[in-house]
Amino acid sequence: MISKIKIAPPNSVVFIEDKSGKISPLQQTRAIPHIVGNSTQIMVACESFMDGKTEIILGACKEVNPGRPITFESFLETPGREVAVRTCEFDTLLFAKVPTDSTRVRIWTNHPTEPDRVIIGLGD
Repeated sequence: MISKIKIAPPNSVVFIEDKSGKISPLQQTRAIPHIVGNSTQIMVACESFMDGKTEIILGACKEVNPGRPITFESFLETPGREVAVRTCEFDTLLFAKVPTDSTRVRIWTNHPTEPDRVIIGLGD
């Protein structure tokens, strides 16, 4: 199932993590200019909240894959078997159930630093 939201998140970032996670500073293990992540959390920069809203799409990879190169790919620990997309203020924007304790996450964005479209694909 695909979930979508269009929002100008506080501080122009969203966090992807297991539903039981608490937002905490990332100890970066993988990064590109606007995405940092480790095994428990991924932070994605969005379009500046002053400039407009960012469309965020979450779903199974096979359903949301836009057919262009992936911007970021990693595995996320998901012991609660649910992935949540949250703001820095702990508000859950989107969530999806996942079948395993470790979930492959692929992210596509449409801009190298301030994307106004972020697609998050889960699973194979």
